[in-house]
Amino acid sequence: MSARASSAPRPKLQPPISGVFRARSVRHVLEPIQCEAVTIGIPPACLPTSPSGLDVRAAGDLDDLTAALLRRRGIVGVVVERTACERSIQAVERIRATSRRMPILLVGLEDERWPGSTGGIFSCDNGQLGDLGRDFFAYCEQRALHCHRKIDEFAGRHRLTGAEADLLWRYAMGIRSGDLDRAQGVGRDTKKERIASIRTKTMLDELDDVIDVALDRWL
Repeated sequence: MSARASSAPRPKLQPPISGVFRARSVRHVLEPIQCEAVTIGIPPACLPTSPSGLDVRAAGDLDDLTAALLRRRGIVGVVVERTACERSIQAVERIRATSRRMPILLVGLEDERWPGSTGGIFSCDNGQLGDLGRDFFAYCEQRALHCHRKIDEFAGRHRLTGAEADLLWRYAMGIRSGDLDRAQGVGRDTKKERIASIRTKTMLDELDDVIDVALDRWL
């Protein structure tokens, strides 16, 4: 994949996961996810088809996108056409302000660099979109399914409830702790109760520590 990515090298694609996630034990508590990518400024029909048939849909603008990132569990990647936003750097900052780890593909860039990037941001010109788009979609879906499976197995081992596992999943995928109540559609007190329960069951003090253990420091 030849592209001018962020200041970090292209993340290495993870080994593919066979099919859509399926619970292997009644102890597993997360529902299967329907992964999808979202675009701004590029009709989905203009993008390459992902190897696994990942659903791709259009968001109207950045406001629509940031709302969707909080509302939907299955968004695993974002494609932004640079002319669709006043400033592509601002677009990245808006997306990352909502979801810290969301992979982003910026189309129509040439030599722009991303100060402070920690990876997960890719850029390409329109001529590279075919090959890069397919690899980007595959990376996003494999990353999300791997994370989903690891969180689910961890939740089963520690007897977390479905709601607690869902909270961990959203946090692992990048939703900030202050927005977890909105993302789950619950009040702040309920969110605090779930976080406290996770800490008690896992004997870990911080959600970041829980995620590190659940994902073997993979993400």
